[in-house]
Amino acid sequence: MTESERFVDDVVIFFASCIGVFLLLVIGDYIHRRRKLREGDKAARSSKNGLFMVKTCQWLVRGAFGVTVMMILIIPICVVLVCLVFGPLVAALEGWPAMSGIQFLMGNLLGLANPLTHLAPTSVAGSIFAYILSLLGLLIVTAAMGLVAQMSLVSVIIEAMPETFAGLLRFVVLYTPASLTLLALATAVPMAIAEDWAFSDAFFYMAGAITQDTLTDVVPATAAGCFVEVVCTCFELSLGGAIIGVVGATPLAARLIAFVEGGAGEGRGAGATDDCHDSSACGADEEEEEEDVEAK
Repeated sequence: MTESERFVDDVVIFFASCIGVFLLLVIGDYIHRRRKLREGDKAARSSKNGLFMVKTCQWLVRGAFGVTVMMILIIPICVVLVCLVFGPLVAALEGWPAMSGIQFLMGNLLGLANPLTHLAPTSVAGSIFAYILSLLGLLIVTAAMGLVAQMSLVSVIIEAMPETFAGLLRFVVLYTPASLTLLALATAVPMAIAEDWAFSDAFFYMAGAITQDTLTDVVPATAAGCFVEVVCTCFELSLGGAIIGVVGATPLAARLIAFVEGGAGEGRGAGATDDCHDSSACGADEEEEEEDVEAK
């Protein structure tokens, strides 16, 4: 079995494992809720508990658990599902083996620093189809990043963000690079084990994958190393979504939008324009106010 075949086998096994764990959690939660309803527990009917977490848990536990589920289950499932379904279609149009199509599409979706395959479409139909599928996959991955940006842990971080420029600068210049560096350190461990590299080479490779730069001359050569790179890149997407959510929701970002768009942009964010969304209704209200003033 070639390294390419082993890589695809690892991806399929990982995908099946993620689906299995997810289904077990969903089924277990459904059985628990049904048992509560049969016992006459009215609180279970109107419960605001999450799918895998009760609302009475501390926000740190719920938030960390939610982000972990998104990083380990949701985003990898979305990426792998798109590649397993559409990758063979690209391969069929180009006359490639199915596994080459999966690798090609996965490398495009995740923006890997080292492509999983050096094949590229040569026909016009294959190029157009690959372009359409890459756009679809990009939308799915971006949507998953947006979900991470709205999770409770990120919301708490947003609420704790200072309103000053110095606070935002501290987050961007200090906290974000520190978080990305810790992620590179953490992901370098499995990469060093999979490829039998020195830890420094693994760290610089994973750091370069985050920054989309080449910091070392080593590249993964085994199926295990490619698999670790794919999974770690999914983690990086989750962290990227959290960073986007925090920066985009800061008060300074709202002020910048208001500065660019005018007062309407600020009011829209605060919900002030919701009452006057219909311009005709706003105009009628203004005419009534003018008539009242004239009558007085």
